[in-house]
Amino acid sequence: MNINLAAFLMSLLAGLAIHLFFKVMRRHGPAGQGGAGQRQAQTAYLSVSDYVANTPRRRLYYVAFRHLPPLIVTMLLCGLLNKLFPELWTLPYLLAATFSSVLFGSFRESLRRDIYVSERLVHIYNVVVVNLMAVLTEPFSHSLWLAAVTPSLEGIVDNIWSSLFVSLIVIAFLEFSSQKHSASRGEERRDTTERFVAASLSSIEAKFGSHVDALCGDDLLLRRLMRAILVFEDMNRPAWIRLIERLLVRLPGISMTVGVAQVSSDRPLSDFDSITLAHKLLVERSQPGCSSAKHADEEERLNHLIGTYNPNVKYLQDVMSVYRLVPVG
Repeated sequence: MNINLAAFLMSLLAGLAIHLFFKVMRRHGPAGQGGAGQRQAQTAYLSVSDYVANTPRRRLYYVAFRHLPPLIVTMLLCGLLNKLFPELWTLPYLLAATFSSVLFGSFRESLRRDIYVSERLVHIYNVVVVNLMAVLTEPFSHSLWLAAVTPSLEGIVDNIWSSLFVSLIVIAFLEFSSQKHSASRGEERRDTTERFVAASLSSIEAKFGSHVDALCGDDLLLRRLMRAILVFEDMNRPAWIRLIERLLVRLPGISMTVGVAQVSSDRPLSDFDSITLAHKLLVERSQPGCSSAKHADEEERLNHLIGTYNPNVKYLQDVMSVYRLVPVG
């Protein structure tokens, strides 16, 4: 297939316009009082981190807001390409536009290691849906209604260049003015973790809080640790993934981690059963006198209990970061 250079450049410009739109919307300006969490609560824009830690109503708003602009630009590009190049197969060029729009956004973010599974899944979802728009739009490339609503080339070129120019100026200004006040990557991740923990802990407490307390008795450290483990596993294994795991483990010869507590099993376990088994593993595998001694050094005991549950060093660090955010008692 011969590449139409003019159409390809138009596609890249359309993708760049979509990317710059969300780049501008993401910026909240210089940090004021109250920190990153308060700034995000005051804006209408939802990041992926906000999405996974927010209410279903806000998530619906995110879906509509995140996909409407790419759909409009993709349809506009499709109509324009059809007007300028009637014999052109528009699908490759529409895909070039949609993929370039997410290349430095959701696609790049989905490859990061320091994000939760829930975040990664939303980024992958964004990449798939935005590119699917190109596939769904292409069949309408020769429709009369699309040709009727597509503006003239002269008008759209003027608007594109003026919009891109203004967007670049705004981005440059916001980047420069917020350098001294913007949170570092580490601070942003801590803020994200706090929102995740708050959202997940509320759900965990309502569903399993009394069950955890009944298992742990008056051992406040174990109560808090169990909640931290459940919150961390819940953030990395949403309920629908756990459902798939319970279906897969039914297959002969399959053993995997299942349930909200993510314990190894060769049979399906309910979330309550996985919590009971997790508590049993923590108690039985602990050193005598360490798992139940109230006078034991807290840090040493936590390291031992978490190491007993999962010896991975990264897992220990992650659970400890969640543990510090779980209220005492």
